[in-house]
Amino acid sequence: MFHFATRKLLPTTDIYFYHHLKEHIAVAPWHRVSGARPIRALSPTVFICEGCALISRYATRSDLRRLERLKPRRVSYLIDDDIRAALDAPELPADYRERLGRFASEDLPAIEAMADRVVTPSPAIAALYADRPCELLDPGHVAICRDFSHFDDMRKVRVAFLGTRSHLADLEFLTGVLADLCARHGDLEVVTYLGRHTPEALRRMAGVRAEAPMSWHAYKDKVLGRERFHLAIAPMLDTAFNRARSFNKFLDHAAVGAFGLYSRQPALEAAVTSPDHGRLLDADRDMWASELEQCVADAGVLRDRAMAAVVRAEEIGAPHRIRTFWARHLKFELAL
Repeated sequence: MFHFATRKLLPTTDIYFYHHLKEHIAVAPWHRVSGARPIRALSPTVFICEGCALISRYATRSDLRRLERLKPRRVSYLIDDDIRAALDAPELPADYRERLGRFASEDLPAIEAMADRVVTPSPAIAALYADRPCELLDPGHVAICRDFSHFDDMRKVRVAFLGTRSHLADLEFLTGVLADLCARHGDLEVVTYLGRHTPEALRRMAGVRAEAPMSWHAYKDKVLGRERFHLAIAPMLDTAFNRARSFNKFLDHAAVGAFGLYSRQPALEAAVTSPDHGRLLDADRDMWASELEQCVADAGVLRDRAMAAVVRAEEIGAPHRIRTFWARHLKFELAL
């Protein structure tokens, strides 16, 4: 029996499931938990409820053997990345592709063989599993900005890039643009959470903070829960891997109180339905440079837009939507 620790949760598990349902989930040791919790956590990525099981992104072989012994009537696979597309994506870091490659060859086939249905935010991923029922589920927000007082002090305009290393090539696309912006604006602070992986041309610029990468548990608490920015950017190259991503970066930006600039990708086009929610930009450096310059030069006007983006994030990332989905999918009653 494992002892559950929320610090072991994957972002996928938390964003699409655990954060919104934790009061319904019994974790080991189960005898210490009220019997009113219908979902049992078998591991940080595997859950079972009334004979319905859920695998979130990964599962170990021991997880799968345990599920086989429990003989669930249904097994759902929650997946939010096109993992096989990543294997042929040279823009992704080599060690990241290698890690996914091992998973795709060793464990993913067994998960897919066991899962009789798929839950995903992406129609592109759903199309890969056309041989079984698929349901679409967008991410839910795990933090939201309620206080916009960071806009009261505009002496330093704070710009965030909240991508992980899987977004490194996306940041490199804008490295020159951001370096030029920093050189022109001494009152600018650009923050990444890539540490030494932040492109060198950015790291050496005054005004750039390359914070060390964090675990999801720490990032959720220290960044999404506490940091505040005026502007946030989510450039994405037009790749198969990026086209299968969700609109989660939009929710991240709402968590830190920032107005966002985004590449045109299917999920983000569905989220950003008004210029007040954010800006959708083509893969054109000059276009990004112009929009960034305008936002930084007149950052005071971003407050109302950031507030509008939070309202939109609360609408499309509503936790009750996640809870209602899983209550139906796993067949349990939500507590009133």
